[in-house]
Amino acid sequence: MRPFYTEYGFSLTYTSRLADKVEVYTGTLLHRDGHFKEAEIALPADTSGGKNAIQAKGSTMSYAKRYLITMLLNI
Repeated sequence: MRPFYTEYGFSLTYTSRLADKVEVYTGTLLHRDGHFKEAEIALPADTSGGKNAIQAKGSTMSYAKRYLITMLLNI
């Protein structure tokens, strides 16, 4: 998807913060003309499959990015 949205002047950034013991992930869709749109999603750590704490966080971050991009691009 990156080649498609960058061709039209868009870029994506992601951040996270802890709120009420749950990680809240924020995605920002930016346009080179200065416009932007944000979306947030709160997700618990993905501890399925016997993941350690670092693996659980990484897995959750991957999920968050996928869901945020679909929210921001309305797909």
